[in-house]
Amino acid sequence: MRSFLGFVVLVVLLISVFAFAVVPLAGPGLVSAVVRGTPPLRGQDVTVTARVGPADLLRGEIGRIEIAGNVRIDSTMAAELTVSIDDLSVLDRSFGNLDGQAAAVVVNQPDGTSLELQDFQVSGDSESLIASGEIAADEVVRLLTVRLAVTGVPVDAVRLGSDVVVLTIQGQEIESRLSIAGDSVLLTPANGPPQVVVSGTAIDPWRLIALDVTPAGITVQARLTGARLG
Repeated sequence: MRSFLGFVVLVVLLISVFAFAVVPLAGPGLVSAVVRGTPPLRGQDVTVTARVGPADLLRGEIGRIEIAGNVRIDSTMAAELTVSIDDLSVLDRSFGNLDGQAAAVVVNQPDGTSLELQDFQVSGDSESLIASGEIAADEVVRLLTVRLAVTGVPVDAVRLGSDVVVLTIQGQEIESRLSIAGDSVLLTPANGPPQVVVSGTAIDPWRLIALDVTPAGITVQARLTGARLG
């Protein structure tokens, strides 16, 4: 879960580049060049297009910016990423709409392992952004097995069902539930082992709002309130 939120920060970084050197008198070509040439996009395999009309210039606004390509930031790589942002204000750094997708996201973790997220999406406006992504079942099983072992609860097997995580401990199946409590993700067995903190670290300013467990994996949703350009 923590790695998922780590990638969500990528969206904030992409938004932030629009605050650099973009002035009301800039045309589409200059806006595109500024965005493409500023961190974290400098030197990356991306295309950037901008739509700036005469009326937009007078109001200090940019009609639309689109970014597409493969993006790597620190330990995170997003494949086939597309982001479009509409009605950007240079004056108060707000935006009317953001829509982004990535086919796959790979996050390299400090312990040398990696986590792959599929079907990443983010949408919303300056008031609220909602991001979601799916962790495949085999990734979830691996992560939970490692986390449970670290906390002193070794398991024989882990499998996912509808809204439930089934742990096999010493040959006995124990149904467990994932839940969000503040900044933490908790795994609560129906009986047997005590409650386990799967993730206890939040990445501000994003907040987890939903975990949907299915046999295919876990879909995670997070919200950012009050986003601005930089």
